[in-house]
Amino acid sequence: MATANDQLRAARERTASPTHPDECVSRQELAELVNAYIWNHHEKMVALDANYMGKLERGCIRWPDKLYREALRAILNVPTDAALGFTNVRRAAVKLAPVDRNQFLRASALGIGVLALGPVAALLEGGEPTPIPVRVGATEIKQVRTAAQVFRSWDFTHGSGMTRDAVLAQLSSSAGLLEATCPDRLRTELFSAIGYLANVAGYMATDEDARRVSRFALGCAEEAGAPARGRAARSSWPA
Repeated sequence: MATANDQLRAARERTASPTHPDECVSRQELAELVNAYIWNHHEKMVALDANYMGKLERGCIRWPDKLYREALRAILNVPTDAALGFTNVRRAAVKLAPVDRNQFLRASALGIGVLALGPVAALLEGGEPTPIPVRVGATEIKQVRTAAQVFRSWDFTHGSGMTRDAVLAQLSSSAGLLEATCPDRLRTELFSAIGYLANVAGYMATDEDARRVSRFALGCAEEAGAPARGRAARSSWPA
């Protein structure tokens, strides 16, 4: 059961309503203020509502999108995310060792090989791993590329805040395909598809995770014989 975010609720209750100064700002008013702030400062349209604010106060969401946190800090007049009770639980729980780029490029019969998958798999902990198929074909490669396109479309439309964990989990699962048998004629396509997904994940991830994912994308790009894109602008992503 989620633990209520009393710090956020208290900060809201300390802030006057823009329409009723003798009352505290309501959840709906706060949501509308956040929407307006993000549009005014970043020209990005979002549609937060009282229901979303309720999830924040109930602790159902502990680490909202970066822009949401920025807006809430400004509106509620606090200096830090911690002052609003926001904690990046995933980042605090996962301890990642320094990544050596050579891990991703170590020569083997499988190209990048199993050793390259560790830093990506380490981004997520717990849960049952998705079984890796014995043989990878065109169908699996298409599924990876389709997943990347879905996450890319979602990020364009809604932003990345609510899907970061999902895209990292998909990348971890897809990277496991590199352990399976794949016909030589499809191996370049496999690296290309997984590298594309890694580019999408790297753009959506927070900075610390993005550096690691971008190195993985670089390895895939080099194995596929394509130039690395890193955290390129979204307009340059492949279709």
